Amino acid sequence: MKTHPGALLISALATVATAQTEDSQVKQHADTISHRYCEVDKEITTPLIKFKINLTNAGGLPVVFYPEPYPPLLVSGTLNDLRRRKYEFQLHAPDVFEPPDENTERRRVPHIIRAGETVESTTMEITVPTPRTLQYSKFEALDPGNHYVYLVMDLNAVDTTTFVRAISPPVEISVEKNPKLEKCQ
Repeated sequence: MKTHPGALLISALATVATAQTEDSQVKQHADTISHRYCEVDKEITTPLIKFKINLTNAGGLPVVFYPEPYPPLLVSGTLNDLRRRKYEFQLHAPDVFEPPDENTERRRVPHIIRAGETVESTTMEITVPTPRTLQYSKFEALDPGNHYVYLVMDLNAVDTTTFVRAISPPVEISVEKNPKLEKCQ
């Protein structure tokens, strides 16, 4: 387990069985590469977490991957609950409306992952709302403490309407109650 400044503790659990089945076409592995806490307002803070992901196409069909994704997170309070699909929180990708510029245009260029290939990328910063007051339920924000997450990616098989799901092994995060905060932009 690695301890990071800013009080967000994150580690990939390499010894835990992956959430994917043996016949899954695309294997995913995730590690955290950065994190910070932002103050949203007087009632909500948010850890901003960026992951490094590796996707390996173990099947026969090539799949389409868009770099810098915002994968949904499935979150549980215990590793057992995560494995049994008893999620305390599901964080889906937000609608992002950015004016086109050089960076967003480059990010939209897809990469084809062919059979046997591995692609490494980073995610966008993923925001996880954390309450500072008792006005929010656990379904609206993630309480401070230890949590386990799966990163989920749905990739389109080339020239088909078929999607292939890649789920990371569990990643443990520990959200601090009173972290050092930055202003969100």
